[in-house]
Amino acid sequence: MKNYQKLIIIVIILLITIGILTTQLYTNQLETDNQTLIITNAIGEFKGLEVGIAAYSGYKQVPMVLTDDKIPIQLKTWIPSYIMEHNITKIIVVGDMDSLELFELSTYTHVQQITGNNKQEILTKIADNTLDHNNDTIILTPSDPEASLLGAYMKIPVFVTAKNGEYESDTKLDVNYKNYIEKHQIKKVIIVGQIPDLLKNELKDMNIQIEEYNGINGVDKSIIISEKIKELSNSTIDTAYAGFYGEIPSTIKNIVACNAISIEDPTSNNQKTVDYLKQNNITQVFITRNTPSSYIQMEEPDYITENFITLLHENNINTTILTNNRTLNELTGLYGTKKIVLGSQIPQIQNDKSISVNKEYPPLIDMLYSSNWIDSNNQSVHIQGGTNHWIVKWYGIHTYYWTKIDQDSWCCTSKTGYEWFYTKQNNTWNVEYKYNNTTYYYVKWIKNQDNNTWTEIHENNKYLWISKEDAWICTDNMPVYTIRKNN
Repeated sequence: MKNYQKLIIIVIILLITIGILTTQLYTNQLETDNQTLIITNAIGEFKGLEVGIAAYSGYKQVPMVLTDDKIPIQLKTWIPSYIMEHNITKIIVVGDMDSLELFELSTYTHVQQITGNNKQEILTKIADNTLDHNNDTIILTPSDPEASLLGAYMKIPVFVTAKNGEYESDTKLDVNYKNYIEKHQIKKVIIVGQIPDLLKNELKDMNIQIEEYNGINGVDKSIIISEKIKELSNSTIDTAYAGFYGEIPSTIKNIVACNAISIEDPTSNNQKTVDYLKQNNITQVFITRNTPSSYIQMEEPDYITENFITLLHENNINTTILTNNRTLNELTGLYGTKKIVLGSQIPQIQNDKSISVNKEYPPLIDMLYSSNWIDSNNQSVHIQGGTNHWIVKWYGIHTYYWTKIDQDSWCCTSKTGYEWFYTKQNNTWNVEYKYNNTTYYYVKWIKNQDNNTWTEIHENNKYLWISKEDAWICTDNMPVYTIRKNN
């Protein structure tokens, strides 16, 4: 056989193999069982897609992880162990994903992908091929996660009207949604959140019955949806989840599993939230967002306040915290919560019996004088520079830039509008948190008289830090967080 003939045969075999693999990879169905994991693209052009997919995650009781087209390192290093521990036999990737990421996932278990030109095409494609949902009603929402929960309880499709790459609603009904409504003879549309009148008028022109659920803030909207869920439930509801947009879609499965309700951004109105929970005999609240004092370098001030948790306890409502005890910022906190709601354990810190040492600066400044560290949440950091300027790269999140102004003044910036100003007075470092030159938080670091410990003081909490030769140990009566040299 001549060489060119061999080459042709090889090419044909490769094309057939690629065809078979492609056929096995791509699907239009969320065909799941109790050994399935959904991974949904929720970034960029696919923002809001997770709100539609979360409804299926809820009523099919399938865990869901949110990602980008490239899986963040915090999740990428965790997913293989999750697959093994939970005997995951299939992953369904929804939305775009880097081909190398897909290949790596396929080395752990069987992988399928549902994709399309945009989230609207994907959501209608899945709805077209899902037989176990109610058939004459859909939900439209700009991107409100309360819609996911309602869709899960009602077993109906949730279509996201947000423009591609945004969270705000488009003014027109997407052609994919219009075609679906006409094809399936949809009689009723439930609107969750604020949708423009132009879009609603399109629905009215199609003789669609409209039912709207909205509120002036997350708490009001959540209460309205909770009342609807109570109507749908056949059993007593005594449990609630409390959190923010970033993690709610991932928790829909858990909320439905325990026949619970959800309150978004509860601390925007502490008293109203607690009054509602108490009046409705809620006895257990799962907290899915960190408190401000649990952040070591807080940026976006989206948090559950300590005052809210105290108010719950004063009203005999128990709480379970589904976050890591301490974490760097909102993003690392979200990674931790997403793992915990899927069954991972909060890291347990062992006592460190090594000798304590005297250190001149509080932890985040002291760290600048070594190149590599890793914390108890498995978050690693590499530090470059020296003398007066440092570049701090926490893996999987943005970079921080530190400047030593003088011996008693330091500044850190993320170059996203957030800055932290450290100023020393006697044995105390005052830290002023600023966003676009406006102060939004304060923390104090006090070097204690033993010279081996520091006290970190927040408005409603404080921690004792023990300085070791190659580590810092944060304690709250017991060790809750560590960061160690990783050379």
